[in-house]
Amino acid sequence: MPSGTSRRDSLTRSRDDYVIGWISALPIESAAAVMMLDEEHSNLSNADGDSNIYKLGKIGAHNVVMACVNEAGGTPTSIVATNLMRSFRNVRYILMVGVGGGIPSSEYQIRLGDVVVSEPTGKYPGVVQSDFGKWEEDGFDIMGSLNRPAAGLIRAIGVMKREQLLDRSKIHRFVRHLEGGISAGGIWAYPGREKDPGYRGGIRLRRSHSCRIGRLRQDLEVHDPNPKVHYGIIASGNQVIKNREERNKLSSQLGACCVEMEAFGLMNNFPCLVIRGISDYADGHKSDRWQGYASLTAAAYAKELLIWIPPLDMESTPKMGQQMEQINRRLDKIEGKMHELEQDRSGKIIAYLFGTSAKC
Repeated sequence: MPSGTSRRDSLTRSRDDYVIGWISALPIESAAAVMMLDEEHSNLSNADGDSNIYKLGKIGAHNVVMACVNEAGGTPTSIVATNLMRSFRNVRYILMVGVGGGIPSSEYQIRLGDVVVSEPTGKYPGVVQSDFGKWEEDGFDIMGSLNRPAAGLIRAIGVMKREQLLDRSKIHRFVRHLEGGISAGGIWAYPGREKDPGYRGGIRLRRSHSCRIGRLRQDLEVHDPNPKVHYGIIASGNQVIKNREERNKLSSQLGACCVEMEAFGLMNNFPCLVIRGISDYADGHKSDRWQGYASLTAAAYAKELLIWIPPLDMESTPKMGQQMEQINRRLDKIEGKMHELEQDRSGKIIAYLFGTSAKC
């Protein structure tokens, strides 16, 4: 396996020194994450009751704690995140990083190896639990709302967009830092356009922005991969989507551009950012051929995002536990207000009924 550029660090640290939580569902996603570390740190003991196994390290100015769920599904992901917060109580942000299924559309010209980032859009907070709600004539009615990413992560997304517009994204560079580059054989290699069904059947080729010489050239002429980043709604649910009709329904009625199975387990309880490398099209032709490369592109985006977050932002951002307390207080106020409105409505109905009965 190609090795990364991370180095060992001998400083003694405590669990309180770690401010970023990074969660992956699969071992291949976790391996890609570790390869993005600038430093690798020695292990620390867990808090009582925490059965997670962590990888500790540093990216940019931030100490990062990584955990792997090692299975699909929202429930095990939520358990891992809860345990992480038990041991690392100083964490400010959580990233969910791994692979997902892309939903190509006229708005999102998604290809395998691209990256999709959850971003609040319209009435949706970036991730929608697609199997917990009901379809109405005017769209999907969410039964309960998931949390938005923290404000600092939203600001960092804005910086990432700026760098991409200026053609200065480092994602391609971070993927290529592996020994032998992305063309090396093995699970991390770029499989090639000929292995991507999205480039078949007369689909319009998109233009490349980072692999250009003198002028923009069509992707057909460019032999280096150029992962593109898409921002929008990620549909998260317990069921694997392997049907093009069902997948396209999520696109047309939710505006979703990606499907996956873990994020709702985090977003129900923790305000986090979801980053997915596209490894298939969720259409029944799923294979593992693109998992390695897609894991790398997602991890590379997460690395660049963390580099842009200033250390001062960590000092001013509440700990994850404090963020959850604030969210729960707001929810309690909303529930209290709804209860008051319901009581007022019930009182008016009773008064109306009794008034009508008296007249009779």
